[in-house]
Amino acid sequence: MPTVDILFEGYLRGSDERHIGSTVSLVRDGDAVVVIDPGLVPNHAAILDPLEACDVQAEQVTDVVFSHHHPDHTLNAALFPPARFHDHWAIYQGDLWESRPAEGFAISPDITLIETPGHSPQAVTRSSCGCRRPP
Repeated sequence: MPTVDILFEGYLRGSDERHIGSTVSLVRDGDAVVVIDPGLVPNHAAILDPLEACDVQAEQVTDVVFSHHHPDHTLNAALFPPARFHDHWAIYQGDLWESRPAEGFAISPDITLIETPGHSPQAVTRSSCGCRRPP
């Protein structure tokens, strides 16, 4: 069964609402180590420190999922260079662009992408079970 850890809890702060942080999650299922929406956070440590607290190094992340392509969800993707990157229509890794629909794509036996257009027409969600905060 997959486990889900919240690496960074998103927020909207300040009277001018210019301080925005996006929720960043870690999902593990067997050999799949997936980071979801590594976007806008105060600094790299806001993602990497809780990841390490979950006994995961950035190099061990196998996949990164972008729920959609707004910078507040994608900005820190480069923290995970060996990973495969998933969005609504393809998998990207290095210089490889492999087209595929997101709907029903299985990253692992228990982690599947679901198209969820709304906030943006290209939105995707991952489906799995379990959720917890890192120690």
